[in-house]
Amino acid sequence: MEMLKEKNTDIERSIYVACLSSYNNGILHGKWIKLLTKKPYQDEEVWEFDKNYIQDEIDSMLKSSKMPNAEEWAIHDYDNFIDLGEYPSIDEIENYMYAIEKHGYDVVKGFKEMYPSDDISSLDDKTYHTHYNSFKEYAEQLAIDTVLCEYDSDSTICRYFDYDLFTKDLQYDYSVYETDDNNVVIFEDN
Repeated sequence: MEMLKEKNTDIERSIYVACLSSYNNGILHGKWIKLLTKKPYQDEEVWEFDKNYIQDEIDSMLKSSKMPNAEEWAIHDYDNFIDLGEYPSIDEIENYMYAIEKHGYDVVKGFKEMYPSDDISSLDDKTYHTHYNSFKEYAEQLAIDTVLCEYDSDSTICRYFDYDLFTKDLQYDYSVYETDDNNVVIFEDN
């Protein structure tokens, strides 16, 4: 994969990795690991996802455990990252990082929530719409752009067009994810 140049460098994405040997013995031992590190690249610095760095950080955390032969780990928390459960591989985390870079955090989070059994790579084939406050706003704009664009705004069809019914019928072909900032990501299901 090519070098990741994270667009939102002001957002720190981290995972909390815990030693399972310690955890199973009632001891909390773990470490927050940043998913992106700043690296020099050509004439600038970029934020990079480095699998070796993450593995080294996990190995270091396990090595510092008070439990002998500590070698198993789990992710117990996420910060500004998609919740992939306790046992994702580093490769899976990397795939989600690249999806966030390509599509944006809200789209990836919405995709994971709306289609939990789909592989993240299938997001590349999905049509989605952003920058709307509601599905109704999207449906009204779609009606104007596709149905009503042929008519003068003073025409009878424009004055009596039933936007609510159009929105209701259209919803059967979409999945709508509401973001944390009260916008929506609209995925086409057909």
